[in-house]
Amino acid sequence: MSEVEELAEDEESYEENMRRMVARLVKSVKDGNAAEFASLCRYPIERAYPLHDIVDSADMVCRYVQIFDDEIRNAVSRSKKEDWGGINWKGYTLDDGSWLWIDDDVYQIPYHSKAEKKQREELIKKDLATLPSGFAKGWYPEVCLLDTVSDMVYRIDVREKDSQATECRLMAYGKEMPLNGKPKFVISGHKELQGSAGTRCYLFPRGNEPDWMICDYWYESEIELYIDPDSDMTDTHGLKKAYWLDLIEE
Repeated sequence: MSEVEELAEDEESYEENMRRMVARLVKSVKDGNAAEFASLCRYPIERAYPLHDIVDSADMVCRYVQIFDDEIRNAVSRSKKEDWGGINWKGYTLDDGSWLWIDDDVYQIPYHSKAEKKQREELIKKDLATLPSGFAKGWYPEVCLLDTVSDMVYRIDVREKDSQATECRLMAYGKEMPLNGKPKFVISGHKELQGSAGTRCYLFPRGNEPDWMICDYWYESEIELYIDPDSDMTDTHGLKKAYWLDLIEE
């Protein structure tokens, strides 16, 4: 068999596997079978901050009804085979990709129900209310991080909510510092997407001090902090995703 024939056979096999996966997914949603749908997912599945990510199948079952409202249920359960297709390396998706994505498993659900959106807005208001006077106006919480090396807590806020490119700031808190007080330091920067995978990167130039760059490799569940005085970004710290309101309550 030639290389071209092998490639064609691999593509045909991939298409067949994806079609079977789509059929199982559509049936689970049509039947309202939360457990079956949960078994088709790869975790964690990200939700818009400060909503908590879905961490495992049990979590998915608990939150299934909130996530799968009439809009997404109808879109998936009424979809036809030709409505699904592969887009580059990203895998298979329904229509324009705004509902969910699969690649062996369901790995991303961009859609957020009205209930999730309402809950998120309430959490955003509650989050910003914990900041000192003058630190909240004009900002939206983007992510909260724990530095596994220094035990520092970082929060990143953005000017434009859900924007792919916008002004942002990083506020840092030492291990013993109260999170509802003033941060140890604040640095300004900008958010941008990098690479074909859409890696979320937050870049913070600090003048004569080292440049900082935080990259959220969401598709690999990894977040890295790069610090290097020569701007080569060779020194990395592993960061762990956290939730500001959880830390405040602790």
